[in-house]
Amino acid sequence: MADQIPRPVLSPHEARSTLDALLLEAVRRGGTDVHVRAGDIMRSRVDGELVGIGAHIFSADDMIHFVERLREAAPGDVPPHDRLRDLTLTWSVPSVGRFRASVVKQRSTFMVLLRVIPHVVPSLESLHIPAELARALDYPSGLLLLSGTQGSGRSTTLAALLSHLNETSERRRHIVIIETKTRFLLKDRKCTITQRELGIDTDSVESALDAAIEHRTDIIALDRVDPHQLESLLRAAEAGSLVIAKVDAHDVTDTLRHLVSGVPTQNQSAIRLRIAKTVRGILAHKLVAANDGGRVLATELYLASPEFEQLLMDAGAFLDIRAQLARHRADVGTHTFDQSLAELALDGKIGPDVAISLSVNPADVRTQLRGGVTTRPGQQHA
Repeated sequence: MADQIPRPVLSPHEARSTLDALLLEAVRRGGTDVHVRAGDIMRSRVDGELVGIGAHIFSADDMIHFVERLREAAPGDVPPHDRLRDLTLTWSVPSVGRFRASVVKQRSTFMVLLRVIPHVVPSLESLHIPAELARALDYPSGLLLLSGTQGSGRSTTLAALLSHLNETSERRRHIVIIETKTRFLLKDRKCTITQRELGIDTDSVESALDAAIEHRTDIIALDRVDPHQLESLLRAAEAGSLVIAKVDAHDVTDTLRHLVSGVPTQNQSAIRLRIAKTVRGILAHKLVAANDGGRVLATELYLASPEFEQLLMDAGAFLDIRAQLARHRADVGTHTFDQSLAELALDGKIGPDVAISLSVNPADVRTQLRGGVTTRPGQQHA
């Protein structure tokens, strides 16, 4: 057996420099998350996939040096590394970036998970967010929901919407952001921004919502909502705020189902009326493998209109409105995932096979692709 070549032991300074260089490379490559643990190279999530960054294999001592750096940056009293089990903090590295850091113990060694906090919020256009969604931002009050699964791009859309409001608002509005973790830093422009992190700036979503309502906040944004908190969102919207929130739901129909889940049968009619009068828009997200090797956003969009207001009050049609979303694309601006997938394929952003495989109605998508056209807002149906 060939002799193993001993791996050089890095000094704390060398370990710090190596780590910073690898973090810079992860950020440069567009990584959203970074994983660092003993016995492995650094790995970063790029376009949804974990990829290796560099060739340096981190030792248990490297991880101790890393954790000591995080301890120095952490607010308050933090146990020494030999008694530390969990730690979460916001961490900055000069000339590299800001991160949301989480330290966990695994197999008697440390693992550090870093979420990159971008300095620049992407524009709505660069994310391919439907331009029609801006209509929902014009309402002085109501509820705008961003649905999807974990990692589908909702946090980025939320930040882009708030940045858009901050840059374009014709009057100064107060935006309160209630978030589990700080993912983007927004500075005051044409609006006043207040960012409240759960566990640090406020004890709970409910208490933060109560304070925002009491202060007559113009816009309330939440990065995560449990089903039992949806009643609180409706209450805040009905009190005069425009509420923008992320929900865990697959599509528009699933989102509406979440809104009424847990409501007793005898109250179903009342909750449908409240939803019809309050919900201004629902944007469902799905990230799809793109032809260029990255990912592109496919969406499903609901927008408030007199037609949909009547529809949502109908118990029979309330939870199955996909056909109406497709039918009203030209006049209202709504659309389904299938229409979005077909459009992405026709624009050359994804492959036709990808669009068909992810569609709800493959036959309908095939028809759109054969016809070479999708009905877009402003066009008339054949």
